[in-house]
Amino acid sequence: MLTGLVATPIVLYTTPEYASVICVSTVLFIVCVEVLHRYWGLQVPFWSQQLQSTRREHETFSWASIGFLLTLLVLLWLTPVPIALAASAMLAFGDGFSALVGRAAGRHKIWYNRGKSWEGSLAGLVAGLAGALVLIHWYAAETSHVYPSRWIVVVCLLGSLFAMIGESLPRVQDNIIVPIFAAVPMTAVWMLLGLAPRWGLLPLQWLAAAPTLG
Repeated sequence: MLTGLVATPIVLYTTPEYASVICVSTVLFIVCVEVLHRYWGLQVPFWSQQLQSTRREHETFSWASIGFLLTLLVLLWLTPVPIALAASAMLAFGDGFSALVGRAAGRHKIWYNRGKSWEGSLAGLVAGLAGALVLIHWYAAETSHVYPSRWIVVVCLLGSLFAMIGESLPRVQDNIIVPIFAAVPMTAVWMLLGLAPRWGLLPLQWLAAAPTLG
């Protein structure tokens, strides 16, 4: 959850290139900490314990954290920035609250994945929706964009629904599947509605270069 909040100001108040450098540097730092621990038994104060707490039960390496950061980096460049921020909220808040509520109050298990519950998925849907709405409005306030509230709710609700479908699937890496499941339908609807920015940063550069190449 904290990562989702920290990523937003970095994206909004710096350049995409700077945000990308921070993301890649963080991934390299995680790899170094994990390699030191796994192959030499060395502990990096604070960080080794933090990474250990984020690992899944079957993991010996923090692939979940690495996958999360790299997935958000790809979405930042390929999808409209508001969608990338909303997708990060689906993971940070939707997946986070789904796990918390599912463990504490998950009584009705999902039939195709007994490790997940309807209570957890519903909590994740609501939390992901709320987080996405906050981040998109934050983006709008900082960039002077004006979005019709009803369309933003539709986009975020669709993304949150698909995010929880992805989160509920068995034997998947949530940190990769959840933001991708959220971003794809949100991007499609966002572009159909003609909301700005309509394109991701990298597609926008390709489009700008197309006439020159032609």
